[in-house]
Amino acid sequence: MTIAAMVMALALAQDPGKTEAQDDAKGTLKAGLEASTKAGGFTFSGRLDQDNAMGGVKIPGFGDGNLEGKFSGTVAANGTLHLKLETDKGVYELWRKGDKIVQRQTWVGKQDMVGEFPHEVTAVLSLSSLLKHVDKMKEIRAGDKKAVDGVDCTAVKAKLPTSYVPEEDDDSGMPIKMKIWELKKVESTVYVDRDGLVRRIDMVLSKGLSSMIRMAGAPGGDEEEDDGKKKEKDKDKDEDDEGGPIPGMGAMKTSATYSVTIGKYDAGAKVEVPEDVKRHLGE
Repeated sequence: MTIAAMVMALALAQDPGKTEAQDDAKGTLKAGLEASTKAGGFTFSGRLDQDNAMGGVKIPGFGDGNLEGKFSGTVAANGTLHLKLETDKGVYELWRKGDKIVQRQTWVGKQDMVGEFPHEVTAVLSLSSLLKHVDKMKEIRAGDKKAVDGVDCTAVKAKLPTSYVPEEDDDSGMPIKMKIWELKKVESTVYVDRDGLVRRIDMVLSKGLSSMIRMAGAPGGDEEEDDGKKKEKDKDKDEDDEGGPIPGMGAMKTSATYSVTIGKYDAGAKVEVPEDVKRHLGE
């Protein structure tokens, strides 16, 4: 028996109930996502809240984009997405078809910066992607019952690998991608109703300073092997990074919280795409 098998056997022997509960939670989530992806498209409403802080002090606009507020839209049965977010300063719209994303903004005054919002929100809204990642989720468990729009649901909580959220393509031509923030942790809660359909998705994306910002060798920075070569950083590592070349830099954090409620599933759901947007989506 291998060491890994021995560890697993010991874990099962110590707490078989915990493993059974995790399997039940995983089964509930997987069945809910399978049924929902087969139900067709859906309408949705949601909200994005940004929490940017340095040493526990909130600083507006400090994080990875400062766009926030309520949004709504439709995911068509063919997968095409349309989303609209309105604030007192303007309107932001997004369309997605396949791997292509088109954005439009109409703004008055200082424009809110979008940051990674397009890639984050499309990941949150992709039930098919969530389904593909069920087996990669960690610490999966079923929480308490909670009503969503008056319907009792089972809340299934889990951690996703940070690779779940795709990064923006870098067309700068630079050999090293210039970025300030790095995704450190993805925590999700999916609410499955009594009919076995997903009715709500909450996702918290926690970020810290990127590895290129942190000084190599500083406390909390990249560790080194005995031969002097840097260890390859695990992209999906959940631990907070408290190091950096500037005192207190480790306390510079930002997070984006997405809360999405699914209104209605419809096998015939469609998204009307404006003519000037179609060519950018490849239609």
